[in-house]
Amino acid sequence: IGAATTAADETRREGGSEQLLITGKHSVEIKKHRLTRHQSEQLNRAYQALLAGNYDKARSNYQQVLAETPKQVDALLGLAKIRSHENQPEEARRLYEKVLSIDESNSVAQLGLLHTYQDQPPFDKINVLEQLADKYPQSPQIAVFLGHELARQSKWRPAQQAYFRAFSLAPGNALYAYNLAVSLDRMEKYGAARQYYQKALALNGDGTGVLNAGAVKQRLLQLGEHDD
Repeated sequence: IGAATTAADETRREGGSEQLLITGKHSVEIKKHRLTRHQSEQLNRAYQALLAGNYDKARSNYQQVLAETPKQVDALLGLAKIRSHENQPEEARRLYEKVLSIDESNSVAQLGLLHTYQDQPPFDKINVLEQLADKYPQSPQIAVFLGHELARQSKWRPAQQAYFRAFSLAPGNALYAYNLAVSLDRMEKYGAARQYYQKALALNGDGTGVLNAGAVKQRLLQLGEHDD
């Protein structure tokens, strides 16, 4: 069965009034908080400028919002996106870290922060992800990214541990159950792999979910031929 699915391919919806922010080739949602009318208009102008590629205008509007409300999360995220686009990963990280100091569970900031490390050499990337996993122990996204990087290097035992951590933090996520099943499968722990493939299918729903249910079912049939 195929390699583990990248969690960054998921689109996260935070609820409330939202704007779509493009991070690399992935899409994520920005949650909007209670704002004054003036701030809301500034954020809307900034966002439209961001979509149009007018980063100077977007930056000016985001900075005006932050001058009034230094911890305004949407403005911080917008500036972080601009810094990332301008190939300033360290400044983007600083802004994403500031958002996480305000709201550690902010998945947009977590994914954005991870995106800034995408060009790191594999060994360095694992070290960074391990540090981030320790710093943000309640983030399933960081745990699963760590698992993916370890899996790419065929380090299946630590990958399995990272995937288990991710699934423990988000037990309703079919992709996380599937990633864990794949890692157990690669370690030849077939009984446990079957268990999590079955969980992944159950969480995937009636076939309209994110997994290739047919491929998972086929692998389950193959695993039925193995002794545990």
